[in-house]
Amino acid sequence: MKKTLAKLLVFLTITLVIVSCKSDKKETNSNTDADFASFETKFLDAYWKQYPSLSIIQGYGKYYDKLVVPNAETFENNISFSKKWLSDLDALEYDQLSDNNKISSNIIKNQLESDIWYTSVFKQQEWDASIYNISGSCDYIINQPYAPLDDRLKILTKFLENSDAYYKAALENLKEPTKEHLEMAINQNKGGLGIFGKSLTDSISASHLSSAEKEALQKNIAKAVTAMNGYVSGLQKIESDKNQKFKDYRIGKKLFSEKFKYDIAADFTAEQIYEKAVADKKMWHKKMYATAGKVWKKYYPTQAQPKDSLEVIRMVLSKMQLNHPTPANFYGTLKEQVTELKKFIIQKDLFDFDTTSTPIKVRYMPEYARGFAMASAEFIPPYQKREQRITTLTT
Repeated sequence: MKKTLAKLLVFLTITLVIVSCKSDKKETNSNTDADFASFETKFLDAYWKQYPSLSIIQGYGKYYDKLVVPNAETFENNISFSKKWLSDLDALEYDQLSDNNKISSNIIKNQLESDIWYTSVFKQQEWDASIYNISGSCDYIINQPYAPLDDRLKILTKFLENSDAYYKAALENLKEPTKEHLEMAINQNKGGLGIFGKSLTDSISASHLSSAEKEALQKNIAKAVTAMNGYVSGLQKIESDKNQKFKDYRIGKKLFSEKFKYDIAADFTAEQIYEKAVADKKMWHKKMYATAGKVWKKYYPTQAQPKDSLEVIRMVLSKMQLNHPTPANFYGTLKEQVTELKKFIIQKDLFDFDTTSTPIKVRYMPEYARGFAMASAEFIPPYQKREQRITTLTT
């Protein structure tokens, strides 16, 4: 309560300053932008504190050791948090902000409204079992070079303290899960157990932690492994229950339109984007047909070109893909291509390539993240100075 009143007092002071300066538009704009900058700094820190798991992937190191238990109280607090900051944001004079700050204001507003909608309307926490997984955060805490190894392991110790309560709440949240997400959650959490395997054991052995610190870490690792196995067992029990009613993974047009509005944050509707995509597809098919016609004789020297343009494209692509790597050597080929691409960029001076930063690492998709993406790229988070740049592939 004291913290809330203190923030309100500061905010009222800012508001009074803005009102007192209304006679000078230029000065008001300057003061409003200054107030917004102050608001933005406080908001971002508060946001990462409210959502510490999100702060981990952004490289904001203050709250790495916090694992929030996803229970009803947490969801209520999240909604209250968003409403509070929306109210604070609304009190700033939007029309007096610079164009850049208007953009920032809109981004913050959309994020907070989206958070409320996801919790109170979309209610993903009640049906998507795959959102409950600590593996990714643990992987980042352990392996990214944001701090010395000893410090990272101490952070991990604190992070895992509530892992049992986390997974207990996760299982209790699932009212009517979707079968598809439940199956993915089982596989991803099983895969996530590898995070606590030999590599971590070797890191602990190589560290300078005291015996008591190592014991505390091992205790919390065991707690986390037990909790993850318990969650997997609970999901498997739900999956095998013949009387279990599963939610359809299709969310329907109404929810999709609302989700699209928050996720895309654009002036276009989903229908308009779809219509543009269909038009673009037709345009690219024409270009692909023209290109395929130019190389037709290369691949089919004695065969007449079909009249169906899509068939021409398909047949040319079927020949081209024969030169692609097989599944067995795909990983090695990609690693070579990443190296060659880097050389090409530097030789051609295409852009200012940072040759002093950590090299790009190609790896298989971690088991805790498999199931919905073929490949991804991870870049240095905005708050972090050093990190491995990673390209990940599914197996």
